[in-house]
Amino acid sequence: MILFLAAVLVVVLLLNRQATAGRTPIEDAYISLEPAAGEAGTMINVTGGGWQPGESVLIYLVESGTNNTDGVVYANAVAGDEGQISASFPYPQSEPWSRGQTAVVLAMGLRSGDSARAAFQVAPGATETAVPPTETLSPTDVPPTDVPPTAMPEAPTAVPPTATQVPPTATQVPPTATQVPPTATQVPPTATRVPPTATPVQIVDWRGEYYDNRDLIGSPRVRNDVKIDFDWGAGSPMQGIPADNFSARWTRRLNFEARTYRFFLRVDDGARLWVDGQLLIDAWADGAVRTVTADRTMTAGQHDVRVEMYERSGDATIAFWREVVESYPDWKGEYYNNRDLAGSPVLVRNDKNVDFNWGTGAPASGLPADNFSARWTRNVDLSAGLYRFTVQVDDGVRLWVDGKLLIDRWHDGTATYTADVNLSGGTHALRMEYYEHTGGAMARLSWAKQQATITDWKGEYFNNPDLAGKPVLVRNDKNVDFDWGTGAPASGLPADNFSVRWTRNVDFENGYYRFCVRADDGVSVEMDDQKPFIRSWTDGHKEQCAEVFVSEGRHKVRVEYYERGANARIHFGWEKLNLTSVPDGTFRRLDLPVWTETPLGMAIDSQQEYQAFLLRQGVHVIDGQRAPEAPVRWEDEVLLGYFMGQRPKEGVRLETTRIAYNGQVVIVRLKQATLTADDQGTPPAAGSSWTAAVRWSALPKGTLTFRFYDLQGRLLAEDTAVNPHK
Repeated sequence: MILFLAAVLVVVLLLNRQATAGRTPIEDAYISLEPAAGEAGTMINVTGGGWQPGESVLIYLVESGTNNTDGVVYANAVAGDEGQISASFPYPQSEPWSRGQTAVVLAMGLRSGDSARAAFQVAPGATETAVPPTETLSPTDVPPTDVPPTAMPEAPTAVPPTATQVPPTATQVPPTATQVPPTATQVPPTATRVPPTATPVQIVDWRGEYYDNRDLIGSPRVRNDVKIDFDWGAGSPMQGIPADNFSARWTRRLNFEARTYRFFLRVDDGARLWVDGQLLIDAWADGAVRTVTADRTMTAGQHDVRVEMYERSGDATIAFWREVVESYPDWKGEYYNNRDLAGSPVLVRNDKNVDFNWGTGAPASGLPADNFSARWTRNVDLSAGLYRFTVQVDDGVRLWVDGKLLIDRWHDGTATYTADVNLSGGTHALRMEYYEHTGGAMARLSWAKQQATITDWKGEYFNNPDLAGKPVLVRNDKNVDFDWGTGAPASGLPADNFSVRWTRNVDFENGYYRFCVRADDGVSVEMDDQKPFIRSWTDGHKEQCAEVFVSEGRHKVRVEYYERGANARIHFGWEKLNLTSVPDGTFRRLDLPVWTETPLGMAIDSQQEYQAFLLRQGVHVIDGQRAPEAPVRWEDEVLLGYFMGQRPKEGVRLETTRIAYNGQVVIVRLKQATLTADDQGTPPAAGSSWTAAVRWSALPKGTLTFRFYDLQGRLLAEDTAVNPHK
């Protein structure tokens, strides 16, 4: 045993020296193993350096004799800032790795393509081995001799543990002078107890590795997946993995013929496909469900296939399949001599269109006129938009677009069915299945892009939260009043991370309007391409209103919205305010030589409040003048004032155009006026404020909100005061 372990150690040292020979430690990627030898099931720690910072490094096993790998990623690591990596995995206990041999641990960088190897010597594990009994034989007829009889052992001989069976050994006893009866020494089997190990996941199909993050980082949950064809919707792929922000990797060795294959991935959000370590499909980006393809000519035999995907939010879908590329430039039609699409098709051909009316005849020689079925498949390139698919059949039909079942009428009868779906620009997979029972047989399929007729709101829907690029969907929306919950606003759009822009031309009467919006998440409202009067472009629920003066005529109203995650809703509308104007003679304009450093609107209802206002920081009296007394009858009037927040300019001041109220809200509408000298040539007084004394009796009772607006309807400031009159 000692000699065996010594030999193992020598081999390991030689192999490790060969594996790292010629490496430049500073520039070349390298790895080392700890331990470098052990039995199946040994936990191997892989460390190394020289990798690109931040790149993912995958760990494989390679047979030293054949240089083959099973395609399984046994561990992965992300290189640190200085290019160092660290990962660990248990050495597999399954064939061919469990045999006593030298295996090579291969590390490969996903971004750089760099690779490094290190040898691992697999020691044969001790197992319970039955040792056959060793018989000691003596002749039955021994002539007399002077040689004394051979002494036999008194106890069974202990046999050390061994990995091979010990064959029966015949021991020839020399002749003796006495008759020695035959003696059989039974050697009992020697058992060496093997410590229990964790039962590994039995991978017979796809090795599925599921990560609780979008970057395939850390220790995955592993299971056997019979096929890669999942539509988890808004759910989780398995226990312990979240419904959003997860990733998965599948690896398998598949057998191919020497032909050209088309590889398919259907995914929401991102996916990648490797064949024999070569990246064939790279769709590693957020997006609604879509199908991407790549062709490759394969050699006969087994090839390593790896599929990776990630899900950010909303629905999650992934499917992989492959097809031999045949000469089907249009529709691949597969015809069956039964109604169930069962078994192998009797006929496979290229069909220019799915547009057949066979009547009571058969679709082709060798097929029956009744009780047959067919499947048509095709990939078509379509621009983004709303499409209407129409099927006309006798009897049953099913139609899929990008793996989604749109029409399911699998029953007898003659009918025409339609389905609308919003599609992103690109390649889309179509599949139609059909069966004929008895009587006439007909199967027709067509589609057309729908041009939205906009009579209300023009809704432009984007598959991102930034209103970027071209909209996936443009449609007429009766109102901006939606509560989508956790669902998507339409087919072809995600449930999260989307945005919408609504625009509409509206005829308004002259007056004040209150616009209100309730949204989750961000929202913005504007008119005539001016600065938004409502804007809260942040995540979360909000409710906002704004009073805006709108002149008579047609105005363009625009509402923009984005949804980040969880519930999605938006409700928008407006109402005209029925304002009551304050009668002429109930208020009078006052000239106060006061200016403020910042814009300020106030409703001052007492001499004490007025004096406190004059003493506030940032309030100034115009040069050369004394602090003015306000000519206000405080018991009957309130002083309304708006200050522009700048030093006065000669001949410029604010004037009122109207004071009105709606309920407990008082609207004060202002404009900036330019004054001229009087007839005697006296220059006009400078002023940057508007003030007026308004009778309390002309205003509603109770607590009032005073709002100051400019001519464009923008809210400048607001203040509150209590009308003391009963």
